[in-house]
Parts: sequence; C-alpha cells; structure tokens
Amino acid sequence: MAKDTMKAVVFHGKLDVRVEDRPVPKIVDQTDIIIKVRYSALCGSELHVFRGHQPSKTDFIMGHETTGEIVELGSEVKTHQKGDIVVMPFTVSCGECFYCIRGYSSRCEKCLLFGCPLLDGGQAEYMRVPLADATAVKAPEGIEEKKLVLMADIFPTGYFAARNAFEGFSASTISESVVVLIGCGPVGLCALINALEYKPKVVIAVDRVESRLQLAKELGAEPWNDQTDREGLIKRVKELSNGRGADCVIEGVGHADALRTGFDLLRPFGNISSFGKLCDED
Repeated sequence: MAKDTMKAVVFHGKLDVRVEDRPVPKIVDQTDIIIKVRYSALCGSELHVFRGHQPSKTDFIMGHETTGEIVELGSEVKTHQKGDIVVMPFTVSCGECFYCIRGYSSRCEKCLLFGCPLLDGGQAEYMRVPLADATAVKAPEGIEEKKLVLMADIFPTGYFAARNAFEGFSASTISESVVVLIGCGPVGLCALINALEYKPKVVIAVDRVESRLQLAKELGAEPWNDQTDREGLIKRVKELSNGRGADCVIEGVGHADALRTGFDLLRPFGNISSFGKLCDED
C-alpha cells in the first residue's frame, strides 16, 4: 500500500470519540488479510461503550460491522485473493475448534471482538482481519454492499433470535403461534423479518417510537405502543391466543422493564428469546 497512515475513529472514554491519524495495519500472522474498508455500520452495543454504560479501556479503533476489499494477504490464506469483497462478523473465529464446527463461531476458542482494546475495528480506512479463511466471507455477486454490511452483525443476530424463539416448536405449533417482538430497532426489525419467514399466526411488534412501529407494520407485523396502551396490548395477546398468552417472545431492548413485559405476556411453557444487551440502568 502506498500510504502509511489512515483516518480512524478512536475511543477515548465516555462520550469521547475522535477521528485521528493512525498507522495503516500490517500483516501480523500469515493467516491475516488487510482490507480497504468500504462500509462500516454503527452497532447499538457500541453505544453502551460510548455512553459509559459498559466499562472499557480506551485508545482503540471502534467498529465491528464492516465490509471491504482485500488489498493484502498473508501467505497462509487459502480461500481469498486480492480484490475480493468480503464481510466480517463481529468476531474472529478459527473454523476448526469445538464451537466453530458446531456453528457457534462467536464462542471460538480463539475468539476476538473487532473494535475493542484487543483488536482494532472497522471504523477506519483499513482493517486487519485475523484468521481470514474462517472469519471473512466473500460477498456473493451482485449484492449491494449497503445490504451486505447488514450481514456482519444485525441481520444474523435477528436470525438467531427468531430461530431460538421457535426452538422445539413443530410446524403446526408455529402456524398457530402468537409471537410478541419487543423492540423495533434495527436488530428488532431484522428479527421480525426472520420471524415472519416461519409463518406464525401473528407477530405483534411492540415499541414506543411510532416511526419504528410503522416500519414493523409495513413488514407485516401488528404494531402496538405499550406506553400508550399497555392494557390493550395484554388484552390483544390474550384475545389472539385464546387466553393462553404469547407462545414466544423476542426481546430486543436490553432493559429490565422490557424483559419483565415479555415474561408477563408469555404463556406457560412458552419460549422467550432475548438478544437485548442488558447494562446498568440509569
């Protein structure tokens, strides 16, 4: 690469991020690649760090939702080549350990999180990707990168949340299921899209932001504002489920009140799938 420095978003503490000049990353291990970042999204979990709700060391490049073009490869990289457009999940994985071969790559024995004190992230011009053969995924031809970047974190999180919600349900049970989604932020809407693919009887989408509820309605959910009509929400869930309560709840707020609401709405032996990041409440 012709340049030695790059612009990067660096975390310096609560409510303090700065765009700074940083060295362009280099190959450290021969299983690494270097990508020129094309898109980098902001994850809600990073806001917890930024706002000081989650304690963290400082002086690292943020970002763990990234796509880019490979510009340099280590000698041991086998499945990629220069010029490939790739997307990375939020964690590094080896593809070979007990967890990876069972599909739980975020629990890899060599796991590292992009955008933390141990590994710089993708809110920069360039990023180093360790264990690239397992970590980086080559983009299919023809996909828009604005959509591809969703596959780094938020859409798979929504997929995982929906899959867990229906765990152990037969197809006939799913077709009769009343599903409640609490939280219609970006990941929540991705969970909604995935939940609707299972074709349950109904998905009730709960939020307090009308614009989010409108999006949920357009996607196919029945919207409810629990702040303005909580009693109506409870009554509606009972009505749709013949009095039993929600068959499954997908919780994506990360606040105790939302989780309590989920348990209040859930029927006995129902499933609750929570992906909201719980932090200290203030």
